[in-house]
Amino acid sequence: MIRQKQSKQLKIYDMATSLNTKRIIIGILSLVFLVVLLIALWKEVQHAMPGYKPAPIVDAGTKHCISCHAEKGAGKVIVEQWKTSKHAEVGVGCLECHAANKTDVDAYLHEGALIATVVTPYDCRKCHEKETMEFVNSHHADAGMIMGSLDNVLAEVVEGDVNFNSGANPAAASGCWQCHGSRVQLLTDDQGKELPPGFLTWEMRRANMQNVCYQCHTKNYVAGFYTQYDNEVFLYNEKIGKPALKLMKLLLENQMITPAEFDEQIEWTYYYLWHHEGRRARMGASMMGPDYTQWHGNYEVADRFYMEFIPDLVEIIREARANGRTQGAQTVESELNTLLNSDMHKWFLGKMDPEELKKRKEAAAKFRDRYSESK
Repeated sequence: MIRQKQSKQLKIYDMATSLNTKRIIIGILSLVFLVVLLIALWKEVQHAMPGYKPAPIVDAGTKHCISCHAEKGAGKVIVEQWKTSKHAEVGVGCLECHAANKTDVDAYLHEGALIATVVTPYDCRKCHEKETMEFVNSHHADAGMIMGSLDNVLAEVVEGDVNFNSGANPAAASGCWQCHGSRVQLLTDDQGKELPPGFLTWEMRRANMQNVCYQCHTKNYVAGFYTQYDNEVFLYNEKIGKPALKLMKLLLENQMITPAEFDEQIEWTYYYLWHHEGRRARMGASMMGPDYTQWHGNYEVADRFYMEFIPDLVEIIREARANGRTQGAQTVESELNTLLNSDMHKWFLGKMDPEELKKRKEAAAKFRDRYSESK
């Protein structure tokens, strides 16, 4: 009996000892966790504090670079920016980004190192492969293509002057280039490297965008949205865009306007049609903005087309006839008449289908009856 009691006492003691050990272990782990949490919290507080600067990791190459570049000029600002960057925190210094290969067209020897002044996305690719390819295949990467557009003609020629301030045209620099960038050309005798292959087609871009939409929306919803958006673009193209472009080409071909751009009223009117009001309508639809699709878009497109573009055409036709350019006047007038008598535009001539006109009058009567002030 005594042995049994002793055995039970020992078991109870062992259990208590084991329980105390577990408590101690849990306590130690809790303390460690709390310390780690407090350290992490303090780090976050430090990062949020005004004037906080991470301690940069400076290797020998970077130390040599900043020994000169940190002293004066633009380099001083750049070095200070680098010191507070994530790159500096992890030890990515000057040569990691600026080092060049002998075969690089922009490589040159500087202070014992072969470097390139301009860092491109392909330099970033050494560490950021995925992000670089996403950018290269994006629409943003082609933003500089605007330099060949009518937008840039407006900025460089009509609004400014290409020869002003040695080509640093303020209208273009402040209005276009800040977002779209400018060309970087190297002083070299060869043609440089070809553009990288694999640019995405518009079909591929659309599919990629739809994949983003599918993360939150059903396929039917996405398909319905794209159908509505496509219809808006189609309506603009078929009713306004293509006919207006055709008429502008006829004016030019028949020498009823000069080859110089934006020196005549109708060229400004046409530009507003496709760029300002037309763009707002299409982009409003793409961004689900009804007010921009309608009142700042389609409504203003119609106003510009019927109240300005067509009267401009009629006046040009009249002047051409008066100046003996009868054949050109007849060609443009015939095209204009064909357009205005088409299904989309015949209402403007008072030729709406009688059945359609009847339905609209009935609908208008019901509207007035419903919202009459007398009720």
